[in-house]
Amino acid sequence: MIATLVTLALLSAGPKSEALPFDVATLKAQPRVELKVVVGDKTTTYSGVPLARLLKAQMSGANVMADLRKLSDGAIILRAKDDYVAVVSAVEAALDEKGEKYLIAFDQDGKPLSDEQGPAKLIVPGDSMPVRWVRMISSITLVRIGTP
Repeated sequence: MIATLVTLALLSAGPKSEALPFDVATLKAQPRVELKVVVGDKTTTYSGVPLARLLKAQMSGANVMADLRKLSDGAIILRAKDDYVAVVSAVEAALDEKGEKYLIAFDQDGKPLSDEQGPAKLIVPGDSMPVRWVRMISSITLVRIGTP
């Protein structure tokens, strides 16, 4: 009975969402990191910014652990121009300040991404298959599931 009430409370409250600051020109102007990724037998170098940078406003408090706990019910939804969608844990992204796990790439092997791939693409090198590699990113949203 209690589990049912908790579930109903979560469903009635509904998730809250907020668009994250995704402006390609602004992000491209920031300091970039490079990430070498091996796909099959080919090594590719991507250049971009860590997804964590988009969570800067949520991580601005004096207590990092408290900020991370506030993100514990969060999921980042990345949507592509072709409506492909992938989801990433907000805490996982926030902890990856160097962009080694979640990189928003603008360049591949020293060249801007092609129109079929860019202007921005999420690179997730730890995935065994590139299911969460979102090309042609059009929006990034933080969704909080909430607590009862």
